[in-house]
Amino acid sequence: MRNSGISFKQKVDLLMAYLLTDIAKEIFNDEKREYGDGLDKFEPNDLNNAKIVNLDIIDEETGSKILEYILSSV
Repeated sequence: MRNSGISFKQKVDLLMAYLLTDIAKEIFNDEKREYGDGLDKFEPNDLNNAKIVNLDIIDEETGSKILEYILSSV
């Protein structure tokens, strides 16, 4: 695995940005459990099965552009 040069804080920010996307929501919704009365719940192993972006492949320049875009659209 290569080192992307992105700081830990940037990785956390990128992860949060990813989790806000419609794609992430769809992926996580595929792994949730539905209980009576419309209760949606994630069990620990459900989350382990969900796909997530590999933050280690995002270089510093791309990460900065993503964060700038996210911050400018809120």
